[in-house]
Order: sequence, then C-alpha cells, then structure tokens
Amino acid sequence: MYLLETACQTQLLAQSTGGELIQVRRPVVAGIAAQARQATQGLGAQLVWPGLLRKLDRLDASFRD
Repeated sequence: MYLLETACQTQLLAQSTGGELIQVRRPVVAGIAAQARQATQGLGAQLVWPGLLRKLDRLDASFRD
C-alpha cells in the first residue's frame, strides 16, 4: 500500500506542474515487475502481510476484535 500511495503522490506532483507527462516504456515496466517478482520470490503481499499484522499487534491489538 505504501508503494501505491507513493506512486499516486508522485503522479499528482508531476501533474501539478502543468507539463506533459512522459509514459514509461513497456520494457522498463516489465523489467521492474520482473525484479519485484524475483525479490519477493513470487509471494508479493504474502511476504509482507505477516509483518504488518505483527506491527499492528504491537501498536493496538484491539483491531482483532
């Protein structure tokens, strides 16, 4: 979710300049996706979710109620 929010903020900042936005080329996007799959070993959110739940437990375990 952090990465999505950061990407949205970046896009809004870029759009606020009034200039024309440049599309990222497809090979670049495909390369980034491949790197993400390799780094997460294809687990994606399954890799991150347990850590986020542990953090929530530390901050306020009442979310489980």
